[in-house]
Amino acid sequence: MQVNSMSPNQQTAFGALKFNSDKVKASLLNRLTREEKVELETLIEGQKSLKHTDIDVFNYPAGTDKLFARVSHDRQPIGFPPIEREEGWYRYNFKSPINFIKSLCQDAVRMENNVVERLKFLEAHKNMR
Repeated sequence: MQVNSMSPNQQTAFGALKFNSDKVKASLLNRLTREEKVELETLIEGQKSLKHTDIDVFNYPAGTDKLFARVSHDRQPIGFPPIEREEGWYRYNFKSPINFIKSLCQDAVRMENNVVERLKFLEAHKNMR
């Protein structure tokens, strides 16, 4: 998907990166330079491999231009006991949208790696019984 040719009315999710509305997505994308849009495409490709982690970007309070994001993972992957929930909350300061997205993606990858390691441990423990 070409980020720099997207209209605000196209889908609101890129892999694990999800926007709660087209307005929120457009608010971030319109602040990106051409080079940052290319960089965003690379970040989006990396997020497509995340299976347990989501990045939600939203307005709060609703209807304002204040953007927040939450990075979180599944509480209970199918076939496993609950995993301790981990969340990261971020407030966007409108200075650097690409750095905001980068920090979200980095935290999502870190959380995903934690979940995968935990699932490997649980699978090994299950096989030992």
